[in-house]
Amino acid sequence: MGLFGRKKTTPQEQQPEPVVVETAEELHALQAAQFVSFAEESIGIAAGVLNFKSESLNVVDEALEEFHRHNIELPQPMWEGISSYIMETARREYGGSYKPFQDQNPWVLVIGEPEFNLGFMAMSKVLDRVRNGEEDSIPFFYEGLEPLVRQKRNATLV
Repeated sequence: MGLFGRKKTTPQEQQPEPVVVETAEELHALQAAQFVSFAEESIGIAAGVLNFKSESLNVVDEALEEFHRHNIELPQPMWEGISSYIMETARREYGGSYKPFQDQNPWVLVIGEPEFNLGFMAMSKVLDRVRNGEEDSIPFFYEGLEPLVRQKRNATLV
């Protein structure tokens, strides 16, 4: 059956079921998973490449470079999804919890509580990467986490 032979659906049938999340951790895990699905289905990233490992951030960085190179503003759902993917990558490696914040960082991942307080502000970094290009490399930014976690430093990584 071709494209025009499909059964017509009502707008209610086209809408996906809303997903209820109860915690910020569930919200970011969901947004990150939605970004992974979108990347695999729509922008041709091979399945399994976005695996929440630090090496996969090179692929995310390359996608953001395309937005920078073509001077295209990052749509909000993509900004949220990519930011959540980066923060979820960090949370899976170092632990932590999400706290609401402000402005270009409506969420911050806080690592190390209660022993130390390391704020990881990936959301503004994603916007900076699109605006400024390679000077705001996501993999380089992420690499800054490891020594701060190891040293149990109170710091904010922006």
